[in-house]
Formats: sequence, C-alpha cells, structure tokens
Amino acid sequence: MLEVKSLTVSIRNKNGKIYPLVKNLSYKLNEGETLAIVGESGCGKTMQAMAIMGLLPPNIHVTQGQILFNNKNILQLSPKERREINGKEIALVFQDALTALNPVITIRQHLLEVFKARTNLTLNEAENKIKELLEQVELPQSILSSYPHQISGGQRQRVMLALALTLNPKLLIADEPTTALDENTQEQILNLIKKLQKAYKMAVIFITHDLILAKEIADRIFVLYSGTKVEESLAKELFSNPLHPYTYGLFKSIITKDTPKGIPLFEIHGSPRGRSRFYGCPFKDRCKKSSRVCYKFVPSLEELRPRHYCACFWAKSIDSQRRQND
Repeated sequence: MLEVKSLTVSIRNKNGKIYPLVKNLSYKLNEGETLAIVGESGCGKTMQAMAIMGLLPPNIHVTQGQILFNNKNILQLSPKERREINGKEIALVFQDALTALNPVITIRQHLLEVFKARTNLTLNEAENKIKELLEQVELPQSILSSYPHQISGGQRQRVMLALALTLNPKLLIADEPTTALDENTQEQILNLIKKLQKAYKMAVIFITHDLILAKEIADRIFVLYSGTKVEESLAKELFSNPLHPYTYGLFKSIITKDTPKGIPLFEIHGSPRGRSRFYGCPFKDRCKKSSRVCYKFVPSLEELRPRHYCACFWAKSIDSQRRQND
C-alpha cells in the first residue's frame, strides 16, 4: 500500500545552508498491517509523517526520494490531487489533540465541517453518520455540544480518531496518540485503534517513543535515530533480540512496576544533536562500542536474521555472541 523510498527531508537555515532531518529513509507498509516507528524526541518520526501528508513547514522540504501510495508517487501530485488523498485515503491523528482541535467551535461543528467540505451528504445524513462515529469511538452523544477544553484528554483523542475516520481512510497515521494520558486511558486508546483497524480494514503507522506501546499494537517496528533507520524487525523479534546498541539502550531504559527500587536507572549518555552526526555512524558519540570505523563510514542496513535488519558495524558480532549463548 505504501512505500517510502530513500526519503530525505531537509531544513534550510537563515544562512541558506541545508541540513537533513530525515536521511535516506525507506520502508514498506502492507494493507491491514501495523507498523510502529520508535525513537526519542527530535529523531524525525513526525517529520516523515508530515512529508507523507504534505504538511511540512515552509522552510522544510523533501530533497530526495519517493513516497508511493498504491504505486503513485504522491510527492508529484498537485495540491488539489493531494487534497483528494488526504482524509479519504490517508488520515492523520495529531499528537496534541487540544492544540489540533479548534477551541472556539463545538465537537459537533468539528465533525460536521468535514462532511460539508468533503462529501455530498445532507445535514440529516451527516448527523446520522456522526452518531455512528461516536458509537464506534465509544463517546456519548452529549459530547457534541462540548468545546475541546471541556472534555478530557482521552475524549479529545477519541474525537481525533472520529475525525480521522469520517472519510473511511485506508491508512491511519497515529502520531503519539497516547501522549500525556494516564496508563488506563492509554490502554483504552490502543484497544480502540485495534478495534477500528479491524472494522475499517486499515493499515496503521503508529508513531511513539514508548517501546511497550509499540509492542502491544505493532506487527513490525523500526527504530529511528537522528533521522536514520538503525533497526527494523517483527515486534516480537525486536523485543527478544535487539541488535543495535541504541535499541538495546532504549530497552534498558524502560521502567516498569517490576523495576527494583534503589538501583540506578540506565542512561544513554550524550545528546543526539551534534555536528558529528553528519558523518559516520549517527550514534557513534554515544555508543560504548564505537571505534575508528564508526567515525569514518556510515553502516548500511543489513539483514542479520530473517526480516531483522540492523545498521551497525558491531551487530554481527553481537548477534553471533547471543547465538552462542542461546
């Protein structure tokens, strides 16, 4: 359904210099599949999603690559053609529902606006459709008269899901839809996305910095670091056998209710933002295994196990050691 090929998204600064934010990113997504994109803040997760939707800021552009949706390069479409795809074929749930929703109109007006702008439904037909949508996202009809600030964070995310589903899209991009929600509400939103995915037969791109959430919802996961894909595999395989030092560090950083008290928390030292990220391995300055080769060359993404890819000069030795231990 979707194929991102060698995508590079770059920003131009005030001096006219161009810096890549997402570098040579490639991946595929099949119908009905859920792909989780994982990485810390600023790694390019949202930026690549905005490139798919055609919503990049004015000073940020796609400088290389293709985005194929049903074998059509959507980067070459006119604004009018892209508008036909957005919403009807590809829908986006934004990260912060409170800022994404219009504060001065009711939930009913939000939903009606979509039907008025994009369909030929009568007012009665649109109202009936809205009632169906609210039932599907498990919201009461009484919420229609509320403004965004008058409802809870979980309810706002459900409204965002309802807005995304109004035109029956084939692909849903959910950009950290559970941010700032409590654990129970997160679980409810995840289960709702799974239920809606089956009902609408959608593919889903789930963007998150939380590996636990990614494992719960995704068929496949890939890890972004500083705009570069460093590892990709089936969700179960990634959790049982992370090969990239960065992925391993993310797993070590996970805190659960079973984490022993009094033990120092694991930390990935350093920052992903630095001039050295423009040459060699992007993770080299923070990696305990980095050597001279890591500073000279960029590691390529290699298939080390079936459907398990990793971009690290040390991944093969890490994998062979684990095979021996197994």
